[in-house]
Amino acid sequence: MNTAKNTALHHTLAELRRCLVLLHAKHGNHAVIQRLANGLGRLEIDAADLPGARRGPADEVLPNATPAPWLHVVQQGADGEVAKWALLDDQVEDALEYLELAIRDRTDEVPFELTMMLVRLRFRLSPASVLQQVPALAEAMREGRLHGRGLLWFVRFLVLNGRVDDVAAGLTRLVERMDELDEHSVAELMSTRMWAAYSHPDLARVLPSVPIGSDRSPVDVDAPVRAATALADLVGRELDDAAEDAERVLKEADPVERPGEAVREALHTLLHLEKFHRVKSWCDTFLTDGPESSGPPDWRRELAAIRAQAALRTGDLPAAREYARFALERTASGTSGADIGMALGTLVQASTAMGKLTEATETLALGVPQNLYRAQHGLQHYLFAKACHHLATRQLPEALNDFLSCGELMVAWKVDSPGILPWRTGAAEVYLLLGNQAKARELVDEQLALPVAGPSLSHGTALRIKAATVRPRRRSQLLHQALDELQAAGGQLEVARVMADLSRLHHELGERGRARVTIRRAWWLAKACQAEPLCDELFPDRSRAASRPEANEVEVGPAALSDAERRVAELAALGHTNREIANKLYVTTSTVEQHLTKAYRKLKVTHRRSLPAVMSNDVISTA
Repeated sequence: MNTAKNTALHHTLAELRRCLVLLHAKHGNHAVIQRLANGLGRLEIDAADLPGARRGPADEVLPNATPAPWLHVVQQGADGEVAKWALLDDQVEDALEYLELAIRDRTDEVPFELTMMLVRLRFRLSPASVLQQVPALAEAMREGRLHGRGLLWFVRFLVLNGRVDDVAAGLTRLVERMDELDEHSVAELMSTRMWAAYSHPDLARVLPSVPIGSDRSPVDVDAPVRAATALADLVGRELDDAAEDAERVLKEADPVERPGEAVREALHTLLHLEKFHRVKSWCDTFLTDGPESSGPPDWRRELAAIRAQAALRTGDLPAAREYARFALERTASGTSGADIGMALGTLVQASTAMGKLTEATETLALGVPQNLYRAQHGLQHYLFAKACHHLATRQLPEALNDFLSCGELMVAWKVDSPGILPWRTGAAEVYLLLGNQAKARELVDEQLALPVAGPSLSHGTALRIKAATVRPRRRSQLLHQALDELQAAGGQLEVARVMADLSRLHHELGERGRARVTIRRAWWLAKACQAEPLCDELFPDRSRAASRPEANEVEVGPAALSDAERRVAELAALGHTNREIANKLYVTTSTVEQHLTKAYRKLKVTHRRSLPAVMSNDVISTA
């Protein structure tokens, strides 16, 4: 028999073993099952000497010395090896069923290692299902019964779910017994310690350092080490190094496999560096066919929360709302990861900017779990969103108080970066409405002095707000600087706001024609973002109207495009890449390129960056 046929035979035997394990779990020692088991055992004995026989954990569980030995071993407990065998093929549900069977049939005390393995498997399928076991695991950790990779996993679980009271003790025990960890586990320990300090800043002063000697240094290519280094560079404001480390982690991750914690940390690094389009692109890679398709529930929820925040910051309000709602709907009762605070805040901000104030108010009423008050991704995002909602509803004292409280937290936690949350520009807008231009200018000057990594939405927004505090000629210069910065950064809603301010300036200077053209561009961009309150502010008489011209208007520019060309050009104007456009419209990248080429020719432009301004000229009144 050739090798290919041998391999196929062993795969078939493996499937038969799985089926019989499940039959035994449901029906016990039925005579038919025993006969099938005996027959399978004889086949395995005959197949054991053929080339291609599988070796490893399964062979310890399935010794080929007696008929159907695996059934006997499973009945005696199997010490989880059948489950480990199933995990080799990433059959998590099968592994869980095998392990539950092994534990159920034991007559002696269940080893703690098996209990820990059971918890980890259940967590892969349903994070909320393990919450009731957290107190027992925490007690085992304090008593020293939890160690090695099991302890490392539990500490990471505590950090990610905001249960940080025992994190310092767990990390201390891991550091004391580092000799039990392999190189990869040491790398994960470094990453866990860095993420705990970063996501819960008040922990930083009580967490143990991780002493890495030359004999225990993780290999340089290890993703957890690079992810931790990226976070350290971010905190230390080595922004270019942070971006490079984060990108390397993401490029080397396998989107087909379950991405690890290093990927999440790298995405947060890029998010806080204001690399929002990179974050969107990477999230879409890991969420290949939409949020339902990638990884276990907790991972999909985390990705959706990050994707929502990136969409919000680039002005894609519908996507921000969709992904934030997805994340919150997948949040099981009792779980409280820091990404929940981010998703809540994003949903409130997106709903507010879209004019869905009732939805925003109801979301705010949900509040955040008490333990998230110690997590920077929890309380900060909630406070900032509440401030934005107060600003939109003109509750100015409340808005100012929340913006400043958010800033106080960020300064105290040493994470004061506008890429995380631009609290200074929020407070400055309130001061402008209160008539305090000097205080507004002071805050935006502070923000402009902070380092950024390339074109920055927060920098452009600060320039826009500063323009409102200076004379008209200087204002024009600042607004055009803001426009260049925001277009390069890809923040379409902020571009609309700058254009609205430019239109008002043109009107103030008596440049009525330029004012009309600019305000229409602003309105089109706001409409594309579905920012209805801004649309109403710019053209009250067009409230909720479509962007098609009336009968007494002449269509130019985009009117010459076909429907397909228009859809592609609109998405490109909003900053989407060709790949993103292809995914949204269910066409190939080549088709997108062809439509864009035709659109460029008809619109008489040569660069993608010209599209936002040109596409907004679709309505020019002849009245």
